[in-house]
Amino acid sequence: KEGTTPFPREAILAECGGPLGLDPAGVERALFSDLPSEEIIRSFEPIQAEQLIFEYNLALIQGALLRSTRVVLTLGRPRPEALRSIFRAARFHRLLVSTRRPTPGRVELAVDGPANLLEETVKHGMQLACFIPWAMCQPKYHLAAEILWGPRRTPCLLEFTHLAGIKCVVPAPVSGPPRELLAFASLFAREAAGWTIDHEADPVELDDGYWVPDLKLIRSSDGKIVYFDFIMRGKPQSVASHLRRLSRQ
Repeated sequence: KEGTTPFPREAILAECGGPLGLDPAGVERALFSDLPSEEIIRSFEPIQAEQLIFEYNLALIQGALLRSTRVVLTLGRPRPEALRSIFRAARFHRLLVSTRRPTPGRVELAVDGPANLLEETVKHGMQLACFIPWAMCQPKYHLAAEILWGPRRTPCLLEFTHLAGIKCVVPAPVSGPPRELLAFASLFAREAAGWTIDHEADPVELDDGYWVPDLKLIRSSDGKIVYFDFIMRGKPQSVASHLRRLSRQ
């Protein structure tokens, strides 16, 4: 910049490397350390070959669901605690789930896929992909996903059950309600001191299935109970159908 000739390359590298404890050669190597060719794996957590295959198969399913328009999960005679955990996982991942009981003892959960929404499709797809392991860890399940595949968005169906031999990859525990829900609950508690807020509302059995509200509000004065649903995203028709379904109860 100052027209110095010859350019004092070594001196500049030494001056820059001094505070970092690097010699000029170390500084020069670090200048290119962000290139893919310079990335070196120094250690890794060992994994069994069988477990690697199971996780790879799960990743294939999750990737396909990013192109789905609708996903239907059917559970065969689920125990109450299993229903509670899977509904809690769906709520945690901000999925609008429609449920029904096609036959006695069976529960069907339907979710709009990311390819069927107007916005936030990538974020919704990631939430759906993170939810799927919860479904695959159920003793008896059947999953059917309508998918638009390839550049031409060709309709196809992805379908498998617990008999497919895909090993359950145990998902990480649900850490708690979404932060947006916690923020609402905190604001509500300040504005309405006479109410108790329950974040762990049990599934409510409806005429045609189940519903898991996000919050259960209990008024201290008379014990009145109000259930609250916090809808983050969803296809407008699905949201309207969900609200109509609740209004009939």
